[in-house]
Amino acid sequence: MVSPAKTYLSPSNFFKRFKEQFGLTPLNYINHERIKTCQTAAFAKAKNIKHLSMYSFADVNYFVRTFKKIEGLHRVCTKAV
Repeated sequence: MVSPAKTYLSPSNFFKRFKEQFGLTPLNYINHERIKTCQTAAFAKAKNIKHLSMYSFADVNYFVRTFKKIEGLHRVCTKAV
């Protein structure tokens, strides 16, 4: 991930341009990418939610909340359990 310091932009200008380019804040972009990774793993080989969340998230509860927020329905839980 590119930081504001490496782009020679102020943090606020960096976040503004990032959101214009990707439609998401940097944190939301990272979380979306993590969820994509978890979804790929869910359909490939994950055994349970805890195993699935370990691909990108340190905390299972944070993973569940983030997945629900991004995807709406927590279908990966029903698939992985």
